[in-house]
Amino acid sequence: MSLRRLARTDLAAFQAYRHDPEVGRWQGWQPQTDAQATAFLDEMASCALFEPGCWTQLAIADDLTDQLIGDIGIHISNDATEAEFGFTLARTAQGRGLASA
Repeated sequence: MSLRRLARTDLAAFQAYRHDPEVGRWQGWQPQTDAQATAFLDEMASCALFEPGCWTQLAIADDLTDQLIGDIGIHISNDATEAEFGFTLARTAQGRGLASA
């Protein structure tokens, strides 16, 4: 597994897991249209990373294929003293120990 910027080429995989009700069950987001998701991917591909007060989403990709298997959100507190993390994995990537310590 590797972390990288999200990209437009991730749209199909991103939409597949973000529209899966079981994956989204415990998440704070709602499924988006392709146009909304593309705008989000574009924003995350070019935004400044780890700005205080902002969320940054990074792709979780398969090491061998670079295929998107999920994403991780990182929020830096306004005073830059704390960070909050949240992640989403496609069902096919779950249960493989990718999120274990």
